[in-house]
Amino acid sequence: MTELEKLVEKDAIRDQYYVYARALDRIDNPLGKTVFAEDAQVDYGPTYKGTGYGFIDMMLKMHRKMVSTHHVMTNILIKLNEDGTKAAAEAYMYAACKYRNGMVVVARCRDIDLWEKRDGKWLVVKRTVAGDNTMILHPDFAPDYNNGRDKVKDPTTTSRPSGNSMATRNIPFPDKVRDMVLDVITHVRRQEYTPEQLCQLQKIIECKYFYWWCMDMKKEEYVMELFTDDFRYYLNGHLAVKDKLLQARNAKWCNKDMQTMHMGHQPMIWLIDDRHARGVFQYEDHMCYYDDSEVLQGWLVYCDDFVKGSDGAWRIQKLRMAYREMDGSFRSTMVPKDWVPDEWDTPNY
Repeated sequence: MTELEKLVEKDAIRDQYYVYARALDRIDNPLGKTVFAEDAQVDYGPTYKGTGYGFIDMMLKMHRKMVSTHHVMTNILIKLNEDGTKAAAEAYMYAACKYRNGMVVVARCRDIDLWEKRDGKWLVVKRTVAGDNTMILHPDFAPDYNNGRDKVKDPTTTSRPSGNSMATRNIPFPDKVRDMVLDVITHVRRQEYTPEQLCQLQKIIECKYFYWWCMDMKKEEYVMELFTDDFRYYLNGHLAVKDKLLQARNAKWCNKDMQTMHMGHQPMIWLIDDRHARGVFQYEDHMCYYDDSEVLQGWLVYCDDFVKGSDGAWRIQKLRMAYREMDGSFRSTMVPKDWVPDEWDTPNY
């Protein structure tokens, strides 16, 4: 298959993920079943094990009891087989579901799928759902959803003696980062693409998605291969780390005590030339400490520089994070010099 043919097939699979989300939110059983093969099997943990069609019926029976639902699919990674008839894929799903009594369930999970192209259409033949974290908001919190977010305490902290509050902090957006973001989106607006450039653009996006997947799979050491040798990390406009090993160790240290979900949205990639690109991403993360279920959430913008190596792979040269809002605080972000991680693998891909 050519790179362009692979891109077309991946895009068709990606569309099916969006069709699935739409079917759930519109309570559309026939539409939902167009995503699954007749013989598809779904493992939804303790909630459901059975056929894909039965899974759709079960999910929409639950959704009919709700006032509204909102499903978002993101961080979609797809690997095709050689002839483009089968694929393995992983996708993040974010769901917010409101019940008639005002209770809101916010669920974050991953769909781990096997796809087959049958009669010209991509269908799920096997799905395993990995539930990473779920948060239930008491009805008393619902009225403050749009205008009183800084008054909301996370329900998982109410039993803690300290009564840890989760007040939202607005964080100033650095002028330099704002200017860079505006520069990217205006260039992208005027950008025209050849088929080859569309293929390269998708590889850059997947490079960034791979970074977030490494964080959530507790394989932070894999980013060593993802960064260039002259890697730099900037936080809110300031140089924070200039060594990719230290960046990987900091991430592993920071994430080791938490369940994490990193979700990127709205990628805009400026192809500066054949070997250089700059990309911006809207981003949110949701983290929950293992010991007491303390929750930390952040909303930020990435503005990264990418470089294409001699091996044809795109890597991150400069990683820039600019937080816009934050609920809660990290307990520790800088790894002790003498800390040795329990696991540190070498990528074999």
